[in-house]
Amino acid sequence: MSLEQALKENTEAMASLVKANKELNDVINSLIAVMRNAPSATHEADYAEWKSEFEKWKKEAPATRAEPKEQCQDESAVKAAIERKTREHQNAVKDATPIDPSLPPLVEAIRADHAASKVEQEAKKSDSTSSGGTPPDTAAVSYDDLKKAFLDLSNAKGREVCVTLLSKFGCTKLPQILEFNYAEMFADIKKAMA
Repeated sequence: MSLEQALKENTEAMASLVKANKELNDVINSLIAVMRNAPSATHEADYAEWKSEFEKWKKEAPATRAEPKEQCQDESAVKAAIERKTREHQNAVKDATPIDPSLPPLVEAIRADHAASKVEQEAKKSDSTSSGGTPPDTAAVSYDDLKKAFLDLSNAKGREVCVTLLSKFGCTKLPQILEFNYAEMFADIKKAMA
């Protein structure tokens, strides 16, 4: 074998290595994108296994550069392993259990409950700071107590006073009043009755 022929073969082998390396990088990038969206820890384990195979290949690659044909064989084995893992992952993603449809409403209910408790805490703070504390008789007002006081106000002062009081809380009907506003509305009814 002449030197020119050996150089030509090595050049061709290097060109094929560069091409295979580019393809491998494309596969790796697509695999990383797929793995980032992996629905479970099983896929993370697959990713870790693939990464260890890739790191092993990366460490072995420089040592085999003197023999390009052997390196191509190693690269094709790694490429085949990556393609196999990609197919396994794609099948796993296809077979993955969809998100339970009852979860989004549950999450929204939890968020609403949390928001309501925050508003309630802020209302209690503002009540205690603005009026110097809630009077003991309005500390725990039930809807029935509020309804009775509201009807008494309506009978004593008229519908217009009740409508004005409701509008203060952004409501048009008594059942629309939020529970954390019961004590404040009860106090306002007592003031209006006085």
